[in-house]
Amino acid sequence: MGYGLVNAYDAVKATLIKNLSISGPDALCSGTIATYSISNLPQGTTVSWYANGLNLSAAIGASTNATTIQGAGAGYVRATITSSNGTLILTKELALNGYTPIIGPDFEYLSNKKAYFEIDTQEPSVWSVNGDTFTSMPYSNRIVVPLYQYYPGSVLITCAVNSSCGHYEARKDFQIIGDEEALDAYSLYPNPTSTSFSIKQNEELQAMSSTLVGDAKSQDNLSILIYNDQSQLLRQQKVYLNQAVSIDNLREGLYIIHIKDGKKVHKKKLIIRRN
Repeated sequence: MGYGLVNAYDAVKATLIKNLSISGPDALCSGTIATYSISNLPQGTTVSWYANGLNLSAAIGASTNATTIQGAGAGYVRATITSSNGTLILTKELALNGYTPIIGPDFEYLSNKKAYFEIDTQEPSVWSVNGDTFTSMPYSNRIVVPLYQYYPGSVLITCAVNSSCGHYEARKDFQIIGDEEALDAYSLYPNPTSTSFSIKQNEELQAMSSTLVGDAKSQDNLSILIYNDQSQLLRQQKVYLNQAVSIDNLREGLYIIHIKDGKKVHKKKLIIRRN
């Protein structure tokens, strides 16, 4: 074979190696066996296999069988292809036992108002935030978390999935960072006032409250506690949104209003002024 033909042969062989890929399923359930292989290997090449989270039936060869050895999670199968033209490493990422991770930010500022999370599955799933069910509708692979319903700090996002491999929970720790532009759930109006005040719900919270189980009724479960500037409790009563609360028996000055909506206590300042 002439020198030019040898170079051409090596070039074709190198191109064939670069175009290789691992064939096999992207997901593997416990107790099942999957075959991973590489087709169209050039003559004279060898393949060695390695896996994370899997048992392999063969470490050398064009194909290998794999079974899971761990619970739900991420894994991979890797092939090292060696030829006279060098070495090529191929990796195939796998979802083991139905596991799919939650995709979303690790933190968000409170003033950004919302955080988005999703999971790459069409299986029936139920989301929860800090243990509270977010939605019970099946095939809900995406949620929008209204940040102003939670205090700054750590929040646990959980998605319970009934996959084809069984039930599992994907979890993600998320941090809410407070800042001066943080949006609160409620406001008092008018403020300052002379005769009465009402509680107004934030418009975004009102529009999104139906996504949280039980929140649709929260406006019927409001109660307020009125404290003076010496932290003395003066009054406690149940109220509705936009209901006029009389303050005729209170003197001018600064008061702290605690608004309880069944889940949290929201603290607001109220100023009473009379001409």
